[in-house]
Amino acid sequence: MMQVKKKEMLFSILGTVLCFLPAGCKKEKPVDHSIQGYAYASKGQYDKAIEEFTESIKSNPTSPEPYYNRGLAYYHKGEYDHAIEDCSKVIEMNARHAQAYSNRGNAYANKGEYDRAIADFAKALEINPKFAEAHYNCGVTYDHMNDYDSAIPEFTKAIEINQNYDDAYCNRGLAYGKKGQFDQALADFDKTIELNAQSPEAYNNRAVVYYSIKDYDKAWEDVHKAQSMGFQVYQGFIDKLRKDSKREE
Repeated sequence: MMQVKKKEMLFSILGTVLCFLPAGCKKEKPVDHSIQGYAYASKGQYDKAIEEFTESIKSNPTSPEPYYNRGLAYYHKGEYDHAIEDCSKVIEMNARHAQAYSNRGNAYANKGEYDRAIADFAKALEINPKFAEAHYNCGVTYDHMNDYDSAIPEFTKAIEINQNYDDAYCNRGLAYGKKGQFDQALADFDKTIELNAQSPEAYNNRAVVYYSIKDYDKAWEDVHKAQSMGFQVYQGFIDKLRKDSKREE
C-alpha cells in the first residue's frame, strides 16, 4: 500500500510589543496568551493551546492571528468544523489571507468536502500564485478523489515553484504509480530520496513500484530501509512480496 504525505501547517506568532516604563516604575508583564498557546501547540498540547488562543481572542478581538492559530489547533485535533469556523473568521477580517483559505481547504478535504476544498485552494492561489503549498494540498485532495490526472499537474506546479519540495515529488510519484506509469514514479521517488534520505514513505512507495515491475530484490531493500526508520509497512503487501519473491524475510 502506497502512502500519501500530507503537509503540516504552521502556527503564527504575534509580534511582541515592548512597553518602556520610567525608571523606578515596576509593572508585571501581562500574560501573552498567543505566545503561550504557540508553546502548547508546538508540544502537541492542543487543548491547552486552544484555551490560550481563546484568551488571546478575548484580549485582541479584532486580530485575525489568534483565530488563525486556534483554527490550526482545532485542525490538528481533528475538529474540522471548528477549524473551518475560525478560518472563516480570519477570512472575514482579512479577505487576502491566502494561508487561511489553504488551511480551510485542508479542513474541508478532511471532511470529504472536496469541491469546497479545491475552491479554497484556488482562492489561495488567486491571492498568491507562488503558494506552492496550496498547489500541493490541492494535489493531495485530487489524489484522495482518485483524480490522478488532475493531481499530477498540481504537484508539478508546486515543484516548479519549489524545486526542493520533496513531499511534492513523493506524492506525484504516488499518482504516477497509481496510473501504472512506473518509470515516472520511480524517477520521482528517487528524487524524493535524493532530497530527503530520511523519508520512509518514499522507500515504502518505491518498494511497491519495484514489486509491480517484479524487481523483488530492490523491493525488499526498500522495505527493509523503510522498516529501519520505524515505518510500519502494510502487512498485506509484505505477504504478497514474500509469496511472489519466494523469500521469507
